[in-house]
This record gives sequence, structure tokens and C-alpha cells, in this order.
Amino acid sequence: MEHNTETVINIEELVKLYSKNIYNLAYRITGDRHDAEDAMQNTFLQIHQNLNKFRGESKLFTWIYRIALNESLKIKKKVTIDKKHFESVDTGIEQFKDSIPSEIKELQTDPEKELIYKALLQEIKDGCHHFMLFRITEEQRIVFIFRILLGFTFKEISAIIDVSVNIIKSRYNRAKENLNKHVRNRCQWYNNKSSCTCEKCIGFALKTTPELLNIVSEAADKPEYYKMAAARINQIDDIEAVYRNLPNLEYKTYPLRKFK
Repeated sequence: MEHNTETVINIEELVKLYSKNIYNLAYRITGDRHDAEDAMQNTFLQIHQNLNKFRGESKLFTWIYRIALNESLKIKKKVTIDKKHFESVDTGIEQFKDSIPSEIKELQTDPEKELIYKALLQEIKDGCHHFMLFRITEEQRIVFIFRILLGFTFKEISAIIDVSVNIIKSRYNRAKENLNKHVRNRCQWYNNKSSCTCEKCIGFALKTTPELLNIVSEAADKPEYYKMAAARINQIDDIEAVYRNLPNLEYKTYPLRKFK
């Protein structure tokens, strides 16, 4: 990934260049969309307040992403996603596995709406892969996010995190190995003997995110989304491809809101 932005100093231009990646970095670090928006806004506030102090000792993008990572980690410290959290999720999935609304059951039997059902399963699948990232260590997760979801080189990640390229490569390989182990032990798409299926998660997903069906239905009105959902739901790739294909999310709050 090339980053030739050293001459850019206007904060509005920096928002155009970096806001989407910073938001998605923050979301993958914090696990929450609202927290991700806070981290993104805090990042641009820090950039705005300190841009005149930037001395060019590192590349501008390195400095920006280091701020974004630090702001994301500050917020992440306030929220615990650990073994107990995953146990509570597993309990919730089991509790609501039979709580499938009738409108969802109708989607399964209506050929004209079947793709909405597949889109719903794809959203659940993507969400599961997202939270699977929190089953590996923070150091591994950070490197994996930068490398696979954002497309950075090992050298660029090394500059941002300020550790050697060899250490970055080691963390990346361990992340990939551990993620492979987790998904192959738990997920239906990698292990047909697994008891964890996307269908089983529908009740819990709609309980915790009631607007999910509306989101999927609105998105599914777009022909390209239909094609994507239909193509991806049965797709089983290597772990890198799975995470590389996770969609980039759009933020809702203007990144410079805290300037007002």
C-alpha cells in the first residue's frame, strides 16, 4: 500500500484520505461501532491539535495511524471482551436458538426473498468472524488487522507500531495460526461436525441487534448486494481471504464533530 501524503496538511483533506480506514481500524480494535466513531473523532482532534508539531521524522501516514491505534486502544481498555464475554454470548445463542420470528421463517420458504435470508446469514457470519478476532492476543490482532483488513505491508506496520519487521511477521503468523484453530474448532463453514451454525445464531443476533433485518432488507434492494450475498454465503476460503473479504463499514457521525 502506497501512502504519499507528506505534503497534505489540511485537516479536511486528511479526513477524506484517512477517515474510512481509521474508522474500520477502530471498529476492529474496539469491537463497537459507537466506540469506533469516538476513537476516529479523537484521532482527528489529536491530529488537528498537533499537526503544527509534526516534524517529518516519520511519514505522515505513520504518525496518523499511530495516533488512531492509540486512541482505539484507550477506548478498548474500558471494555472487556474476554473468556467470560464469549461464554455469555454462547449462553445467549443457546437461549435464543429457537426464537426465530415468523417473518424469518417465511424468508426461507419464499424463493423471491431467499436472498434476504442468505444476506442475513452472511451478516451473522461476518459478525462472528469479526468477534473471533478477540480470541487472539491484542498484539496479534493489531498486526492482523493492519495486514489483512487494511492491506499494509509488514514494513509499514513495523513503522506504526515501532517494533521490528521480524516481530511483526512472527505476530502475524501466530495470529493466522490461532484464528485457523478457533474457526476450525467452532464454525460450521470449516467443520461440518460443529454445533455452531449461522442459523442457530439468528435468534440471538436479532435479540441483540433488532435493526439487523431492516439493515439487510434495505441493502438487499441493491442488485449488487444480492449477488455478493449469494456468492459469499457458501464460500469457504483460507483465513486470510475470509478476513480480506469482510466489508468496510461506513461511519455515521462526521469525523470533525468534536471541533464544533
